[in-house]
Amino acid sequence: MEHQTPSCDEAPVLRLTRTGLGDLIDDLLWPGLLRAPALALGPGRIGLGAVTLLVLLLVGQTSRLWREGEDFATLIGRELGERAGTLLGAIGTLDVEGIVRGGTGLITDLPGEVWRADPVGVLVVLPLMLLAWAVGGGAIARSCACEFAQRVSIGWPRSLAFSLARWAALAMAIMVPIVFIVSLVLGIAVAGLVLLGIPVVSVVGALFYPALLACALVAGVTLFGFVLGNWMLLPAVACEGTDAIDAIQRVYHYVLHQFLRLVLYLALLVVLGALALGVAAVLLHASDAIVVHALAWVLPAERVTGEGIQTDLIATWRKLPALLLSAYALSLVHCSGTVLYLLIRAANDGQEVGEVWMPGLVEGTQAAGATIADEQARGG
Repeated sequence: MEHQTPSCDEAPVLRLTRTGLGDLIDDLLWPGLLRAPALALGPGRIGLGAVTLLVLLLVGQTSRLWREGEDFATLIGRELGERAGTLLGAIGTLDVEGIVRGGTGLITDLPGEVWRADPVGVLVVLPLMLLAWAVGGGAIARSCACEFAQRVSIGWPRSLAFSLARWAALAMAIMVPIVFIVSLVLGIAVAGLVLLGIPVVSVVGALFYPALLACALVAGVTLFGFVLGNWMLLPAVACEGTDAIDAIQRVYHYVLHQFLRLVLYLALLVVLGALALGVAAVLLHASDAIVVHALAWVLPAERVTGEGIQTDLIATWRKLPALLLSAYALSLVHCSGTVLYLLIRAANDGQEVGEVWMPGLVEGTQAAGATIADEQARGG
């Protein structure tokens, strides 16, 4: 039986057309990056981003059951933000010593600080937060990939169903590199305690110090690849319909073989993202300011900022712009990673940008498998 090329999803979808500038840049890759901010504006993707953020906050709040003060989500955000800011600042100023110090802080200081602050949160809350991030990000990446690669718009229920069906692959694609890096660091600490902490064997342990340096080098290289390539891990699963190991191998291969192109593309995406978020922030802030000033023309200030149920409701609604901005930022991160993955894949493998895994193809390939109709005919 001759197989028909299946659509991006088995249900009817809206196929988009492309005219104008898109026809002029078909043979170039980097202009595709310019579409990321607009793709992130998709209502379904912003909605998925908002839901993902709310789930992350709710999961993080569970740490209040056993600890006081800031919840685990706030703890992670603060610690990661401080060290990531230091590292990015050093990269921006080409401060080699600062880059080394910032990268080392991410490898050693960050896990230690978070563990000392909330070990239960690390063991219980962190995996759940990573799972929520993976599922939400995978759904956004799938939706973006279908629209960017095939000009096909699928609804958020189908992209979320795709992500939920592959939750394990998505979660493991993120967790495996992190666990590997942390395991190496812990192994170095334990080996140091055994080999160097005991006076009798410390001389022998000193002979094995180069082995510890080698493990640290592997951890550093893995972290470096993760920092550059983690944006593409979820898109690799979403675009290829593959498992976590294959996705990780693909991404690290691209980091190694397309390093300069990847750095340049990431730099352009950072600039585009900053501009897009800046414009979005101005517009959302302006909308709130317009409402406040318009109400001030016709109502006393205490009717809006005083006490009462209506004031509490208004205060709640005024937080909506911040949520929308955060949701757009999350959507932008995953849409940018998806576009980046498809373009880097095209540059490295010569594979067409429009080739995205679809129902009816063999998972992890573009080889034709049984179509949906064939599976249904066999009762599968």
